[in-house]
Amino acid sequence: MKYFYLHFNDEDTGGVAYASRSDIDEVAQLEELPEGVIQFSLAEGMLQDFQANNLGWPLMSQSLRRLFDGINGRPNLSWYTVTVTSPNRTADYFVPMFSGAFDVLDFDRSKIVSGPIGDIVMKACL
Repeated sequence: MKYFYLHFNDEDTGGVAYASRSDIDEVAQLEELPEGVIQFSLAEGMLQDFQANNLGWPLMSQSLRRLFDGINGRPNLSWYTVTVTSPNRTADYFVPMFSGAFDVLDFDRSKIVSGPIGDIVMKACL
């Protein structure tokens, strides 16, 4: 099994992108909207491959999306396109939307406990 490690630059050169709409809380709500409805603006800093934003969504650049597409190969991942505008340029970013769970956990070896909100993975074994 292959493993991938994503390492982010220790220097904080990025800023926070702010959404044009604040009435959408969850990524799942994007399925009901046409692409391009939500735009983000970055007032200061540089665009990053994994862009921080006020909604806490995983905004991924085109190059990071290509990485995920290359290792994924599964039909339960789709992408929602948003636009991020910085002082220097405008770029398309992508929000991953999962339509199902990935079969990656070994449930016999993983430690899973039941809590008041459902099952919680305490120790994941692949």
